[in-house]
Amino acid sequence: MLRWGQVCRGIALVVGMLLMAQPVCAQPGRAARPYRALFGGDASNQRSLHQLDLTVSLNGGADNGLVAPHAVTSSDSSGGSSPAEFSGLYSAGAQLSYAMRGSRVGIGATGSTTYPYYSSLPNAQDLAYGTGANFSFVSGPTSVSAFGSFAYSPYYSPALAPGSGTALPGGSFDYASALSPNETILGGASLTRRFGRQTSMAAAYSLSGVAFVDEDRSNSNQSTRLSASRQVSRSVTFNGGYVYSEAHYPGSAMAATSRSHGGDLGLGYNRRSSRGRGSTLGVTVGGAVVDYQERQSQRWRGSLSFSQALGTNWTAGVNYRRSLQYQNELQEPVWADLVRAAVGGRFGRRVNLSLAAAYSVGEQLATSSPRFDIYSGTARVQVALAEFVAITADYISYRYSYPAGYDLPAGVPPRMDRQRLQIGASFWLPLVRAGRAREPRPAASQ
Repeated sequence: MLRWGQVCRGIALVVGMLLMAQPVCAQPGRAARPYRALFGGDASNQRSLHQLDLTVSLNGGADNGLVAPHAVTSSDSSGGSSPAEFSGLYSAGAQLSYAMRGSRVGIGATGSTTYPYYSSLPNAQDLAYGTGANFSFVSGPTSVSAFGSFAYSPYYSPALAPGSGTALPGGSFDYASALSPNETILGGASLTRRFGRQTSMAAAYSLSGVAFVDEDRSNSNQSTRLSASRQVSRSVTFNGGYVYSEAHYPGSAMAATSRSHGGDLGLGYNRRSSRGRGSTLGVTVGGAVVDYQERQSQRWRGSLSFSQALGTNWTAGVNYRRSLQYQNELQEPVWADLVRAAVGGRFGRRVNLSLAAAYSVGEQLATSSPRFDIYSGTARVQVALAEFVAITADYISYRYSYPAGYDLPAGVPPRMDRQRLQIGASFWLPLVRAGRAREPRPAASQ
């Protein structure tokens, strides 16, 4: 087991990285394009018609969050309530991605695999892998897009699903809390039609689901949304929409189904200045009617977001959202409130820094169980050693608590208080660059 002394030495290394970055940040001159290695080999601003990239990552650190399967059962309401000892964790991952960009058609595909090794579970290691694809097409005022993905992981991270708003950064590295093999799917498609320069309408469909391999437990959610927007000035846009959602829980005790209808109206404000500064404000207010377990409930929903560009390299923002959520670890929908704040930017070409904090609280629809809550915070610094090589240091802290009455997957603790310090390196290898895509025509001329 790793001791606190080793953790402190790791923190000292992170501070040292920031101090080493200071001379780079002090270099005079205009801000240059950042090294691509800071962004995992993302070359979306390049005009290659075909490109094939390989990204390799190596990570290691200390973590006190992984719980052995025998340490908690679904009926244990106190499992994981106190921090465990720190143990070592290591991973090696690779991602292969292909992209084709033309004036009208765009295609992308990825495949990735990760081997996470936790010293606290030396005999329970397995590969994680996933694949995904996306497609886009533009013809005059009409655009179509679609995407889909599949992933398998031998571990599970409760309360950290992307839909909950508390997802952590880290690329292919597995932020696991329990040994619980699972398969997840995600997909969707959208159609957008513009009517002149100010008005547009859109229809979208999305599907998500999870299946736990070692138990008879799964759930899925699908939704359809119709929306319209009208730009009334250069800075102000009005929008509105209707959404229908349906969730199935065949692995739950009652094999329940949830159906909901919702609508909202919104206002968007976007202001930009000539010096790179600007602000964006968005507000939506609406309501939803939910049918679940032969009961109907009505709730209000809404969102508020604000972001501020601090020059050309830095951005800060905060957002609030109240919505009906379909978290993969729970066998029923929940009403949840989420608040999140983040700030990020870069120093020169080599150093990128991001900080984020989030808090979420929610409650069940059908029972009077106490509310659950989730806290999370992250800090990340990336330093590019060369155009294709970057090192990363992460500090992660999160705590969640699900009171008795919440049906969690086997082996997942109802309470978790977690700390993690991680150091890693990524290597971006551009394998293929072929052709040059024409610049897409401006929307105003279509």
